[in-house]
Amino acid sequence: MRSSSRNLHLAVVILSFADLCLSQNITFSTLRWRQESVIPARVRIQLFTGWVWQSFSSPDLGCEGSCKVVSNVLQCKQCSGMYNSKMVPSIGDVVSFYDPQGFLSGTVQLDLGQSRILTGDRSLCRSITSSRFGQCIEGVVQDVNVLDNTMVVLSEYIQEYSSIGNYSVQFKGCCRLTSLVNNAGSYWQDKVMIQLATRLPNESPILARAMLVEAYAGQTMSFKIQSFQPEGKKLSWRIGTLQEFDPLGTSKLPGPPASLSLDATTGEVQWYSTTTVGLFVVYVVVEAKIDTYSAGSTFISFIIRSNSASSATRPAVSIWGGATQSFVCGRSNQMQIYASSSSTSAENLRVQQLLAGISLYNESLWTADLRPRFVSSSGSANLTWSPPCELLASNVRYLYSGPSMLDVYQTCFTARDEIKLVVSPPSCSFIRVLRCTQPVLTLLGAPGNFHEVTVRVGRMQQFAFNGSDDSQTLSISMVPSLSTSLVFGFDWNPYVCSQTPATSAWNFSSGQSLTTCNPVMSMLNFSANFSHAGLDQVFCFQSRNDQQLCSEEDRRS
Repeated sequence: MRSSSRNLHLAVVILSFADLCLSQNITFSTLRWRQESVIPARVRIQLFTGWVWQSFSSPDLGCEGSCKVVSNVLQCKQCSGMYNSKMVPSIGDVVSFYDPQGFLSGTVQLDLGQSRILTGDRSLCRSITSSRFGQCIEGVVQDVNVLDNTMVVLSEYIQEYSSIGNYSVQFKGCCRLTSLVNNAGSYWQDKVMIQLATRLPNESPILARAMLVEAYAGQTMSFKIQSFQPEGKKLSWRIGTLQEFDPLGTSKLPGPPASLSLDATTGEVQWYSTTTVGLFVVYVVVEAKIDTYSAGSTFISFIIRSNSASSATRPAVSIWGGATQSFVCGRSNQMQIYASSSSTSAENLRVQQLLAGISLYNESLWTADLRPRFVSSSGSANLTWSPPCELLASNVRYLYSGPSMLDVYQTCFTARDEIKLVVSPPSCSFIRVLRCTQPVLTLLGAPGNFHEVTVRVGRMQQFAFNGSDDSQTLSISMVPSLSTSLVFGFDWNPYVCSQTPATSAWNFSSGQSLTTCNPVMSMLNFSANFSHAGLDQVFCFQSRNDQQLCSEEDRRS
């Protein structure tokens, strides 16, 4: 279970806002679930949502906590950021979402299925005196873009289910933007399926949060919805149904845009040429599969903005290192991003980082010196980060994701032509934060790391080795050093676990449980024969751990 510092009980003011439905301001949503234990069957759920930032001001109502109305303006202690004399949230503030008009259950609600909640709220966030308010969800503001009038919120829950099985999760409410071309002002109802398992890791695909994608009337555009699935399960993609776009059928133009197609095996979105200018909502369901059986699902809802026609060539953005990269904690790591264009020189291109990239909302844990640093210059940009280390199971700064992996983050970029004022489709990358440890190898009975022996022909000499590592390592092997090759006559005895082996719940192998064997001991036998007579050679050995995501150099003693 996580430390309370990662939950929603932050030392910030709680802002309550009126009439979410009347604001009609949801712009983005996606959900990630992850099973954290088998017994009990515990699942962490993270709901990311995007909203029109300015609409969260409330000059006519007070709220609980340290807020009051003064001269028709909502004033809250510890809040920052004023917009047109109205209080609006800042990064780190906790906001609540309500639907006083009522959709289905009468609330904006995250229905987590049959379960016993441990943290977060599935019903009332808190008591509100006004009868206009019903049930609600709440979350922490992750990012704000004043120019686009958008903010991103994370609502996080830990659920404990009674048994292994399938559980439906729903997020529903009202309303979408009235300015949309399709599904304008409609209700929403986002669904995922949690498939619990008896082995870990078990989690939904993580989808990159490209909230707003730019298109241009009269031009075809394509981009890929990037995903990360650590278990290697096959993913299947589909465009949402008519009911998933508009569950109550209230909009004049329900369903997906006619100019949209999606590759079911790659997640590649194709936006065909259209003369219509405006905002289009897109809803995509991603399902993980084992063979032909479902292993759970998630969704993403985002907006494509079709701008006025432009004859300019759109730039492209590329990420050096690809769609999945590894950053090692305790070190300075760098991601390089490049903008390119066939018609504009590099000095007139700018790389932009999209909203809500690497979300590190807890300022007491993620101080300024621990956060990523993004620097954009002409034609390129660098994202530099030295993530701090902690034990895998500490669950303080990170969401423990299995052997050697502390957490997974995503970040997206676009390229902008500053002369022709056109923007590329997004490109995204997932960052695995690794904790790589080096084992220790000891030659028993020998002082230090060097031992010299003389072996007579026809005799056998035994060497006893002991290998050990941090508790995150499940198994250790003894191997020759990278600069040493063993001659005929060497033979290893079977490894002996120095402690009683334990079975780990983490299962990265094919259907087999992993047995912890750390520390480990083994005997190296050397049988001398006439071919070895006169041999005078140095043989070096190392221990090697099982942290496969780490580099070979990091895995060896």
